Amino acid sequence: TTHSFLYFYSATIFIIVHSILVLVYYFNKDMVKRVAVIGGGAAGLAVARRLLEFPKQFEVVVFEGQGNVGGTWNYTQDGGVHSSMYASLHTNLPKQVMSFPGFAFDNRESFGGTLSFPHHPCVLSYLEEFAAHFHLYKIVKLNTLVTGISKEESSNTWNVEWERKLHSKPQHDSMEEEHHPAKGSGEFDFVALCNGHYALPFCAPVGNLDRFKGEVLHSHDYRDASIFSGKVVVCFGGGQSGRDISQELCGVASKVILSHYSPNKINQPPLLETLPVKDIDPDDNQSIVFQDGTKEKADVLMFCTGYKFDVAVFDGFSTLADGRVIDNLYQHLFFIDDPTLAVVGVPIQVIPFPLIDIQARSLASIWGDPLIRHGNPDGNDDDDDDVTVSSSTSRFNATLPSKEEMRQWLVDLRMGIANHGEKLHHEHILGQKQWEYNDAIAALSRTHPLPSWRRAVYEESKRIKCNFPWHYKESHFEVDEHTGEWVSSEPTVRC
Repeated sequence: TTHSFLYFYSATIFIIVHSILVLVYYFNKDMVKRVAVIGGGAAGLAVARRLLEFPKQFEVVVFEGQGNVGGTWNYTQDGGVHSSMYASLHTNLPKQVMSFPGFAFDNRESFGGTLSFPHHPCVLSYLEEFAAHFHLYKIVKLNTLVTGISKEESSNTWNVEWERKLHSKPQHDSMEEEHHPAKGSGEFDFVALCNGHYALPFCAPVGNLDRFKGEVLHSHDYRDASIFSGKVVVCFGGGQSGRDISQELCGVASKVILSHYSPNKINQPPLLETLPVKDIDPDDNQSIVFQDGTKEKADVLMFCTGYKFDVAVFDGFSTLADGRVIDNLYQHLFFIDDPTLAVVGVPIQVIPFPLIDIQARSLASIWGDPLIRHGNPDGNDDDDDDVTVSSSTSRFNATLPSKEEMRQWLVDLRMGIANHGEKLHHEHILGQKQWEYNDAIAALSRTHPLPSWRRAVYEESKRIKCNFPWHYKESHFEVDEHTGEWVSSEPTVRC
């Protein structure tokens, strides 16, 4: 009969489909992809967290050269090391807006209590707690420095070489530290380079610099103001480090000059501001000459001119603009020639942790196997308060454009930079463009964009900073991440 035939037909189709799914599952269950995450700072931890949400797809190893996670937030009194922290540093963004989605930067004492701009050890504590909460220490090789990566064409995998720094005792239990040999290597399907961009100082060119009789240093090696007591100090560079350090020095130095392209950014004594440094006066080798022709006899010239990217682990990378741009990246993230390699956390002048989290989600979506993506039964996306999976099906169809399309994206990006009168070294500097970028990466990984409250709090923080340049870190914010409601209060002192 017709009904019997339809029943038999439906049952047969069901059995065939079920058999195919079973075969696909068993074929892929042993096809877990190995991922090497280079760096255990904020970026590396974020990537590890998102990949571990899919344990049937990814096996993750995090390589960290220091004895603790946290990256640049690991403060040391000695200069010439990875960290660019200085003793008095507080965050320049409210901690509430800095938090990773799904892990609040709340008011517990180790996170700075009710302070919205906590001292740097509080950020390290936040990252340590983040690593513990998401069980990341078990996959971290501390004191393990990656010395090189190369692509093995025969196996289409990455060979990662590392060496152990045996002199440093790990501060947390991690991957069988005592059993690791001094050197080693391994094969991985994907590599995420998460080694930050605050370790290689960039010094802008200054004529006759080698003839300067005073002290020359970079803000990377600055630790405290006391050694500059009674001196004349020129801070060259008007970014965040230039602002913070020059303001701090005003309390001990006899004179402090902030030299940058936008004089009057702070515009309040005792700090003086002038145009950028041009060269050293060859007549006395002590006077610094600025672009407007004025001079200042100084004891110290401190470069606060940013950093270069360290991509030396892979010979296939190239940099532009004196090391301030990584070439051949799609969306400041994927290596176009081989997107199984990514550099995480490249964008500058952004809210870093939430942006890094969206990038990490993108890696999980793009690198995962679409044959075994049936939503996220292994993960915990539902724990996120403000970034969730837009669809258990659509997210796992995420793919990158073709290499030709990705290269054209980069050409268009640089053409737009030039058309706006900006220079090439601005390529990774997003600023207000970060919101559009966040949305683009969220769309790429099929996740919802960041909620509007993050931008609103960020903009309010900028407004307060502009009006209270010496006291903005005394302002206070409160945010309910579940509802998106927030309030702020300005500093009580204005000067």
